[in-house]
Amino acid sequence: MIIDMRYLFLCIILITAICGCKSKESDSAVADSVQQKDTVNAADTLYAFVSKIYEHNFMKTKAYVLDSLYLSSELFSFRKEGYESNPNAYYNHWIDDEYAYYPSFKIGEITQLSDTTSIVDIKVSNGESKSKYQLVMLLENGKWKVDDFVTETSTEKFTIKTQRGLEIPLRGSMAEYSLRFCEQIENEHEAAINLYKNKTVVFQNIVNVGGHIYLEAISDTKEGFKIFYCWGHNSRTVFLFKYLKENFYFYKIIRYSSFEAEEGYDYKRTEEILDTPILFQDVDFEKYLY
Repeated sequence: MIIDMRYLFLCIILITAICGCKSKESDSAVADSVQQKDTVNAADTLYAFVSKIYEHNFMKTKAYVLDSLYLSSELFSFRKEGYESNPNAYYNHWIDDEYAYYPSFKIGEITQLSDTTSIVDIKVSNGESKSKYQLVMLLENGKWKVDDFVTETSTEKFTIKTQRGLEIPLRGSMAEYSLRFCEQIENEHEAAINLYKNKTVVFQNIVNVGGHIYLEAISDTKEGFKIFYCWGHNSRTVFLFKYLKENFYFYKIIRYSSFEAEEGYDYKRTEEILDTPILFQDVDFEKYLY
């Protein structure tokens, strides 16, 4: 039998290609399986770590002890300075209250933002008080640590950084930008929010300070940044900025207005999206507070 050598050569190439494709598909399937397994393990590890925190006896364990075990190095350094300057402080951020009344905790959704950051929802019941917050988790030196305590109207870490005038870098594609709150300018009743690009000031917004109105914190977001204001009886306003066309625009505002209720105070939440976004440097914050 005479075999056409060209036909035989084409058959060999085809068989090799098919085997190669199957090998790649197999390798891809294994990689996907490993990635999925890693993701599950990361979530399980994180849940186990957070569970360990709330297994402590909060009636006997001091907040400082928990801080030394579970906070990130940066947040712990902030908290340590606070304890040293005010050793008689009673507030315990783990239970979101001053005193423990046999508190119980519920760990909710875990959201992994990146390989090194996650968010964990926490609900607290402490006597008759109920509250909720989020733990911002940071993978530090191969171990998960708590890097911030956050609610919709507060952030412990960024409040400290803002009030100390520390630089607040933005994330991801906006990493060349940062912000800083500067209190000391010519007028003692004014302060400034500086926006930097590659460490150089590109815009500045002058804000009023003092009295019952004060800027509490600047924090980064996925889209840009947000600014927390406090006024009145713990009433708060959150200004949200979005990065568009190489500029930052004020586009959304959330207000928490307090009012007297039977048992102290309650809060009303309102949300507003601006019809026309405003450039950061042109925003009059006091105009939108109430």
